[in-house]
Amino acid sequence: MAVKTQFFGQLVKRRTLAEARSLIPVCSSCGLIRDETGDSFHQERWVTKRTYVKTHGMSVADCHLTHTYCPGCFTDFMERVRPSTNSLGMVR
Repeated sequence: MAVKTQFFGQLVKRRTLAEARSLIPVCSSCGLIRDETGDSFHQERWVTKRTYVKTHGMSVADCHLTHTYCPGCFTDFMERVRPSTNSLGMVR
């Protein structure tokens, strides 16, 4: 019974990993795609759709998109929002 449980656990883990790899983070503001292929897992770069397709040999349309902000757009967004949060007493 333990072998069967272990097998199904590995199967679920592989499926979850494959699904996570098919999620492509796209900046909500500028449309750049986060490309995490590098020497380190935490190394990331933000590229255009054309560069992503060229690098990975796959269409962005074949993957699921998830929205986030690239570092530049996040900084711009926070600068616009900060005055509002200050007036509400939500200063950080």
